[in-house]
Amino acid sequence: MNSDKLFDIIFSMKFTIKQMNKSANAAEKASDKEKLLVKKALEKGNPEAARIYAQNAIRKRNDSLNYLRLASRIDAAVSRIQTAESMRAVTASMKGSVRGMAKVMESMDPMKIAEVMDAFEKQTGTLDVNLGTMDAAFEGTQAGTVPVGEVDSLMEQIAAENNLDISSKMSGVPLHSQLRPAVVTNKAEEEDDETRDIMERLGRLRGGAV
Repeated sequence: MNSDKLFDIIFSMKFTIKQMNKSANAAEKASDKEKLLVKKALEKGNPEAARIYAQNAIRKRNDSLNYLRLASRIDAAVSRIQTAESMRAVTASMKGSVRGMAKVMESMDPMKIAEVMDAFEKQTGTLDVNLGTMDAAFEGTQAGTVPVGEVDSLMEQIAAENNLDISSKMSGVPLHSQLRPAVVTNKAEEEDDETRDIMERLGRLRGGAV
């Protein structure tokens, strides 16, 4: 592999980094929009809708983080390749993994890019086992369910930021009953008054019949 070919691959990788960062920003903005929908749903006393929006917000947030992590891995790989090239230390194994990068980078498929990065990092001995496989991470955010604890935590955060008291949610009381306490209380009082009125009428009727 000559220097010109290597330069083209590095250029492609740097372009991919920019695209990953753009995707991360877009996912973050989408997450913010979903959070706004959570707020509106909570204000309307609709916890079911709020929960769905919260799940979407968390998925988008995870997507954003995954894009940023992937961009960071590509950037680190670029640095390693450039360093190896400057030191004339590009090994055969590195050349083999780099050779297939250009086409994969052009695909802009996060899972395919993650796979080629795994291969590169394994061959260069720099794979971070704590990261796991990024393709699995992306699949998880797209197809998996969001943990209930994360959803509840986000809903509580948004409620707190907007002065909505949902503390009873944690004690098993339905969220909507906490969001509209005045309405529920008034309705209960009306029912009690109506019950008392009926009992008084029954008492008068019985008294008249005796």
